[in-house]
Amino acid sequence: MVEPEESLRVKSLFGSFIMKAEIHPEYSDTTVECGGCGNEFVIGSVAEKINIGVCSNCHPFYTGKARVLDSEGRVDQFQRKFGNFLKKREEQKAKNNQ
Repeated sequence: MVEPEESLRVKSLFGSFIMKAEIHPEYSDTTVECGGCGNEFVIGSVAEKINIGVCSNCHPFYTGKARVLDSEGRVDQFQRKFGNFLKKREEQKAKNNQ
C-alpha cells in the first residue's frame, strides 16, 4: 500500500483518516475589515476577504457605551406600579414578626 502525503492525513478525536486530495477549499489567513471603525484583524478562513459592519472594537455592548432606551416611559410606569411592592412586603413581615 502506498503511504499518502502527510498533509492529507488528518488526526481527530475519532482517529486518523485520509482526506481526499484537491476537493477541499484552500484554508488560509484572511483579513477581516470592519466598516464601522476601520479596524482590521486576521483570522483563518476559506474566504479571501471578509467585510463586517460592526466588530468588538466598536460595538456599543463591548465598548460600554450601550444605552437603555425607555420607550414611552415603560420603566417609570413599572416603577410607579410595582416600586413600593417590596417596601410594603417588608413592612408586613416586620408587623407579623412582632
